[in-house]
Amino acid sequence: MTTQEQEIDIDHKNNPNHLNDLHNVLLEENWLIDDKDMTSQNGMAFRKNGTDYDRIVIQNMNHQSNRKSYMVAIPLPSTPGAYRTRIDTTIDVFNYVTAFIEYYAEITIQQKYRM
Repeated sequence: MTTQEQEIDIDHKNNPNHLNDLHNVLLEENWLIDDKDMTSQNGMAFRKNGTDYDRIVIQNMNHQSNRKSYMVAIPLPSTPGAYRTRIDTTIDVFNYVTAFIEYYAEITIQQKYRM
């Protein structure tokens, strides 16, 4: 792979359209925009419709090396609390959060039928 091909590949992984797509997926899955959770314009936050504490927060992290990554916090559906991790690329943020919302849906449906 040439240097130019590597740069194109890195650009694709950090394409901001991945975050726009994630925004749309979350809205389709009944996650509501939660602006009160954001203290600045450097990310986005969502709250699951019908819940008070289930939030997904994605924040931009800028590093001294001009590298960008993201802090992603997801709720723990089986217990109160959240899990937070750092993710390097927008495509990885998209993949991580979409996998989580599929898991969240499965867990909450199972809990609903147990009651």
